[in-house]
Amino acid sequence: MTTEDGRKFVLRVYNNSQNTERVRFEHAVLQQLAAKAGDKLSFQLPVALAAPGADSCGFIKLSSGDDAALFNLIPGVLPKVSCARAMGRACGELTAAMAEVDVAPLQSPTAPYWDIYRVHRSVTREKFLAMVAGPDFNAVREPTDYLLGELYLIESSIDVWKSSGLPQQVIHGDAHGDNILVSSRDGDGVVTGVLDFEFAALDFRAMELAITLSKYVSLEDPLPFLTEMCQGFAETAPRLTDAEINALPELITLRVVSNVVYFVGRALSGEDQITSLTTRIGDYAKRVRWINANGAALIRVLNEAYSARR
Repeated sequence: MTTEDGRKFVLRVYNNSQNTERVRFEHAVLQQLAAKAGDKLSFQLPVALAAPGADSCGFIKLSSGDDAALFNLIPGVLPKVSCARAMGRACGELTAAMAEVDVAPLQSPTAPYWDIYRVHRSVTREKFLAMVAGPDFNAVREPTDYLLGELYLIESSIDVWKSSGLPQQVIHGDAHGDNILVSSRDGDGVVTGVLDFEFAALDFRAMELAITLSKYVSLEDPLPFLTEMCQGFAETAPRLTDAEINALPELITLRVVSNVVYFVGRALSGEDQITSLTTRIGDYAKRVRWINANGAALIRVLNEAYSARR
């Protein structure tokens, strides 16, 4: 919306099954970011404007039961497949800034990625395994079984990561090109804003980069794009530990297989048809195969990017 004096605003109505606690946590994270790190960031954050009757975190409850908030419009366009280095830099800045967020006063309603079977309220490990063993997956049995094998490996890795103390902090949880604005889609475009903190949660710190990279693994030749993103990330992010860097390929796989679990949950709840998963499961398997074939290259790229920063 645009006012008579030319100011532009965005009214966001949350389409999340009226999950007010998720909205409250998102806005609390944004308020902390603005207060503690806002002046350090090179891009804008969506901070709700004060409104009569608003919650202390800045949103209001509509008569429909949905939550809503009003924001200043952040200028920019979605980068699509461009501005890889700029997006990497923004992800790095965000990783550094999110380390200052304190979640002690609130509990995130979003499960961490390591708690993989809490990705959807209707799924359990037993229900998931029963569904993917059923007839709906017969026509896509090979990619399904491949991803199942990868999921079992990831479960073992999660136990190792947790027991070894892989660093944790609050992360955005969805920081990729659908939630990032840039000044232009030219290669030298700069990030103007990062949006949609709906899935913010306490998680492994390195998941932020893994999630950002995972969006682009499906490109025809993803390594050059991912290399630029890693180079940008290393320019602005705190140095990840060796354990985090070495875990990066598997963390990307965790993001992919969590999508598989999520869509099974949606089918179990009746929110979606299982075809929403079976039509894309071949692509998910293709992504994980690429990660397995090129994971060592990704690790090398990130190590070299950090070395170049010295």
